[in-house]
Amino acid sequence: MGLLNWLGFGMGKLRIELSTTVLQPGSYVEGTVTFKPKKPLHADKLVIRLQAVRRTTGKNRSWDTIFSAEQVLDGKKSYDVPQEYPFRIQVPQELQVGHMLQTVIKIAQSFLGQRIYWYVEAQLVKPGIDLRSRRYIKVKTF
Repeated sequence: MGLLNWLGFGMGKLRIELSTTVLQPGSYVEGTVTFKPKKPLHADKLVIRLQAVRRTTGKNRSWDTIFSAEQVLDGKKSYDVPQEYPFRIQVPQELQVGHMLQTVIKIAQSFLGQRIYWYVEAQLVKPGIDLRSRRYIKVKTF
């Protein structure tokens, strides 16, 4: 097994297609995950997740997960033929805040060196190195 295979190259392609990349609180991120294996591959599961992480810069740099929702698309098996998996995950409703409050929050986050990133990530969980694909999205809060 060569280094490139060990790093996940040669396993196949994992791709995420989204119906939209701009969402509102309470709406749904929808799309399909396509996995095209290059050869039969034994894996524990295929999952899709919606995550929001907060990045803090400055003296105390950090990445904190502030939201995560996961959906199992397929289970433990030998993945040997190309397959598509539809998914639908709801963006949390509680993000919706008033315009004035949102402005204050953005100013405070900017001053504190914080930024929130939203993304959808597909992951083929298997022994060794997992195969992942990620698409960034925008969630409007006002």
